[in-house]
Amino acid sequence: MTTVGPVGVNLRGRGIKVIGLGMRNGIPDPRGLAELTRLLRQRSPEVVQTWMYHADLLGGISAKLAGDIPVIWGIRQSDARAENLLPKLLARVTNPLLSYWLPRAIVCCAEVAREVHVGFGYARNKCVVIPNGFDLARFKVNPQAGTALRVELGIPAAAPVVGMVARLHPIKDHRNFLLAAAMVARRFPSAVFVLCGDGLTADSLSISKWVREAGLPADVVRLIGRRDDVENVYPALGVAVLSSKSEGFPNVLAEAMACGIPCVATNVGDSALIVGEHGRIVSPGDPAALAMAIIELFDMPGGERLALGLAGRRKIEERYSLATMIAQYESLYERVANQYAPQRKT
Repeated sequence: MTTVGPVGVNLRGRGIKVIGLGMRNGIPDPRGLAELTRLLRQRSPEVVQTWMYHADLLGGISAKLAGDIPVIWGIRQSDARAENLLPKLLARVTNPLLSYWLPRAIVCCAEVAREVHVGFGYARNKCVVIPNGFDLARFKVNPQAGTALRVELGIPAAAPVVGMVARLHPIKDHRNFLLAAAMVARRFPSAVFVLCGDGLTADSLSISKWVREAGLPADVVRLIGRRDDVENVYPALGVAVLSSKSEGFPNVLAEAMACGIPCVATNVGDSALIVGEHGRIVSPGDPAALAMAIIELFDMPGGERLALGLAGRRKIEERYSLATMIAQYESLYERVANQYAPQRKT
């Protein structure tokens, strides 16, 4: 809707045509609607897939104007609490009303996302859950990568390592993680804590403040920022953590499990469904419970924790592979295209 962004640049590099509408963030622009409608009329696709609240509304209207092209909405969030006024309005008022008229189907990334949005008023009979899928050739059990990252970060081979992959954002609740980390450090003095994601660098004032408030020595916290090779980060961890206040379908849990790493997560979004018996689930905002769960996993004999991680890997293989996700989307697209093709206007 705006620029093509880094993903668009990547796709263009693979020979895929990507078009940006040039709209400005947060500012409705009728020219974007007109341009998208023109493009859809020109190309006449069999199905239009939109992604998140703004695009659902814009794409739904454009697809209708371009000849009643079947549109499938995409919902990626479990709630709208962290959004600004316009997304809240779209999520809770405008889109629920239009969901009975514009989309032929509504894909939710998580069970909790479906239930929350049905609660907002979305058409239940149109909602289908297709969980995210993962490239199991990329995210894999890889001890060599884990060893290499520990060497890179100067972490002793025998040190317990706890990590979280999540951008610096209030909803991820890094303060909760660091308060729990301080408790874990008292039990395991040699423990090291790795934080990976946008904004998690040494010049982050909020992280530095929270580290001091938690009473953690600065040298036991490794801030490694954004990494495009997170598949090499997870294998360095003994336990992967997600301390969020809210989630939809948290990819990082499935990625860590695919790498054979047991997880501790707060009970938000579909975290409990993903982790199940292959890790620990605790209440959000409770650092003591988070710490106890981490300590419980590190107190397990090494072989048992390894077996727990490998069982998690098998679960991701069985339920959340990239191939499974693609097959579900393909089936939905074929059903919608075939069902509504006779109704298309000429």
